[in-house]
Amino acid sequence: MLKNYKHNYPLKEVKYTPNMKVVIEDSIKKQNEFGQDIAFRYRKGTQIVDVSFEQFYLDTKYIGSAFTKLGFKKGSKIAVIGPNSYEWITAFVSVLNSEAIFVPVDKELPVEEIAYIINDSGTDMFFFASVYEEKIKANIELFSNVKYFVNFDAKEDDGQFLSYKKLMETGKELFEGGYTEYTDMTPAEDELKMIVYTSGTTGTAKGVMLSLANVMSAQNYGLKVSSTAKTMINVLPLHHTFGGLVDILVGIKCGTTMGINDSIRNILPNFKAYKPEAAMLVPLFVEKFYQ
Repeated sequence: MLKNYKHNYPLKEVKYTPNMKVVIEDSIKKQNEFGQDIAFRYRKGTQIVDVSFEQFYLDTKYIGSAFTKLGFKKGSKIAVIGPNSYEWITAFVSVLNSEAIFVPVDKELPVEEIAYIINDSGTDMFFFASVYEEKIKANIELFSNVKYFVNFDAKEDDGQFLSYKKLMETGKELFEGGYTEYTDMTPAEDELKMIVYTSGTTGTAKGVMLSLANVMSAQNYGLKVSSTAKTMINVLPLHHTFGGLVDILVGIKCGTTMGINDSIRNILPNFKAYKPEAAMLVPLFVEKFYQ
């Protein structure tokens, strides 16, 4: 059976890259080959926003410069929770290119389990979508180890939580002013890069430790077995390893324009709006589409 599988679906030849800096820089250089330069496409109200590879790379540098200046460097844990969004992806890749450690959190968890993961991982900075703001504020004592909370959707800092927009602006000023501590970082392949928590269906959720080499290997082998297109849609939840590591990172590597599906409710409207040529899915989604 395995022999037939290999015969019918040969693995593609893929050039391994050691980190996301090289991947993004290669994608920017190859845009003439791809014939387009849009990395991400997403909804903002009633508008569709397009972000180029170059702007995406700059945005990761701005966010990374901002959290590095705040002291989040080697060994710091940075967690993210929320529906699929451009901000989620930018925070994710900015941490991959730093010496900090990324902690994706399941957006469906109750606040007590969210707090458990934040505390168990030793998270220092917590990015979250605004739908979690009231829950976090009402249970702030459960998050005593977090030094900075960052609201993806807030336009201004409120004295308790930082605004992602303001953090981005601060990082841009730092970067354009010549601050290079973040961009000079080259994270080591063999050091801890992500802590991904299990579902907890057989007991308390446990953190699975992934090195940068693990992360880049997931991208590498995703490319070996999958087919991509010029336009795709990201449907799988980003906190899932497949959704984050394979879907998004493979898309960046291939120079794909990735439409971001922000909600299950918006799947059909987003397919119509983004007009993807391909999508990476799991059987449950395929069954639902078929039904």
